[in-house]
Amino acid sequence: MGVTPPATIFDAVRANQFPVARQTPPSVTYAYTMRSWDRRNCGDLATWEKYVRLHRDLGYNNISFDIAWSDVEVRAGEYDFSGYDQHLKAIVDEGMSLQIKMNTRAMPAWIRANRDALLYGPDGRVVEDNREQPVPYHNFADPYLIEAMQGFYRKVAEHSRGLPNLFFVGAFACSFESEYHGGIWTDYSPAAQRQFREYLRSAYRSLAELNASWLTVFATWDEVGITWQPPEKMRGERPDPRFVDFMKYREWAGRRFFDAMHEAIKAGDGKAEYGPQVGRIVCEVGPLRGTVGAFYWAANCEWMFVDPAPIDDMPWEMAVARAGGKKVAVELDGPYSYRNHKLDERLTVLYAEQSAACYEHGADYVCHANWTETRDYARVVNEGLFRRFADAQRVAPRRARAADAVFVGKWDSYLRKDLGWAAQPDQVRETAMGCFQALRKQGKSVDVVMDDTILQSPASLKPYERIHLCATRFVDRNVWMLLRASGAELVFVGGTGKVRDEAGAEIR
Repeated sequence: MGVTPPATIFDAVRANQFPVARQTPPSVTYAYTMRSWDRRNCGDLATWEKYVRLHRDLGYNNISFDIAWSDVEVRAGEYDFSGYDQHLKAIVDEGMSLQIKMNTRAMPAWIRANRDALLYGPDGRVVEDNREQPVPYHNFADPYLIEAMQGFYRKVAEHSRGLPNLFFVGAFACSFESEYHGGIWTDYSPAAQRQFREYLRSAYRSLAELNASWLTVFATWDEVGITWQPPEKMRGERPDPRFVDFMKYREWAGRRFFDAMHEAIKAGDGKAEYGPQVGRIVCEVGPLRGTVGAFYWAANCEWMFVDPAPIDDMPWEMAVARAGGKKVAVELDGPYSYRNHKLDERLTVLYAEQSAACYEHGADYVCHANWTETRDYARVVNEGLFRRFADAQRVAPRRARAADAVFVGKWDSYLRKDLGWAAQPDQVRETAMGCFQALRKQGKSVDVVMDDTILQSPASLKPYERIHLCATRFVDRNVWMLLRASGAELVFVGGTGKVRDEAGAEIR
C-alpha cells in the first residue's frame, strides 16, 4: 500500500520527508517568508527548528518574519516577547539574518474595542475581511491608535537590538503590506474626517476660500468631510478641486503616519532601518492603494519593498523602485500566483530567472513567499530551483548609467478615465511601460522617475539627456518647472498635447 502524503509542510518536516543537500550560501541576501502563525502550525520548537534548517539547506540566508501585535501586547503597555524569542534565536543560530515585519494587522483586543481606531468605508461601516470570522483593520489617523502603534514599534526595535535584522517593515493591509486597503479609496473613519478638516484648514486661509474653490456653501468646518466613492468626476477639462484636495490630504496623512512609525523605530534602536511594503508602485490599482505616492509618504524611510507579479517586467519594476534612491527589497509570490497566471509548468525556471533579474536591476534583497504547500517544496528539491538560481547568479549585472528616463506622472495616474479623465484606462502606465521596453530593446539603460523622486532630489535629473513624458496631461507645477530646468530634452510620447497642472491650469 502507498504511503499517505502529509497534509501540510509541517507534517512533512516532522516526518523528515525533505532531506536536502545543503546548498552553497549565496553571495546576496536571499530570503524566505515565515509567518507568525507558522510557530503554532509547527506545534513544538523542535519542528520549528527543523523547518528553519530546511530553508537554510535550500539556500536561504535570511528569514522575513512578522511579530504579531496581538501576541506581545495583550494588555496595553505590557509587552511579552517570550513566545517569539526562541523562534528568532533558532533562525539566528543557523547563521541566517532577519527581516522583521511589524504585524499590526493582528490588533490586540483592547485596540479593536476602541472603534475610533478602526478603518471605515464610505458607507460608514467598519471595514472587515470577508472571512467566516471577520477581522477589522485599524485606521491611520486616530491619535490614540498612533501612540499605541508607536509603543509597539519602539518596543520591538528595542527588544531586537543585537539581532542581525536588516530592516523593519509595516504589515497592516489585507495583503500584509503597507498601503491603503485595496477595496476602498482611503480611511473614512471619524478620526480621518477630523484629520481631513485639519489638513484643509492648513491649505485654505478660510472656509470662504474653500467654498469658492469647491463651489460649496458650507456654513461651518464641521460640515466638511470625505464623501467620495468613487471620486467625483472632472469639471470639463479641469480636475474637480474636491478630489485634488482629497488626494493631497491622503498623501499628507500617509506621510504623517510613516514619519511617526519611523520615529518610533529609531527611538527603539537608533541604528535600525524601516520601509513600507507597497505591492507594485505603478499598476492598475496604484491610485486606489496610494502606491504612486509612496516615495512621498515614505520619504524618510531607508527601504522600499515591492511585490511584482509573475507576469511583470522585472527590469521595469526595479527601475520604478530604485528611482527613489532607497534600498530596494522585492517579494516574489509563491506557486499560487504562478498558477493563477497559468505559469505553473515554468514555475521553477521563472522563479530563478526572476530572482536573478531583480538583483541584476537594482534589488538589495529578494524574498520568496507563500511556499507552504508540500508538493511545491518537493518541486523545489526535485526540479533544482536553487541550482537554477545559482546558475542565473553567474550572469554579471549589465546596468549602466542611464541617459534616458521615463517619467510617470502622479496626477496622470490619479486622473484616469475612471476618475473622470477622457483618456483610456491605464494609458499612462501602458504608454510608459511600452516606451521603457522599446528603449531597452535599443540597448539603452533606462530609469523611471516620478513626481516625488524628482521633488526630493532635483539634482537626480542632471545625468539624463532625454526624459520621455508618456501620455502626459497633468503635472505638478513644481515638477514641471524642474523637468524644464533639467537641461534634458523632453520627449513627448503618446499623443501629448496641452499639459495642465493638477488644478487644471494650462502650463504648456
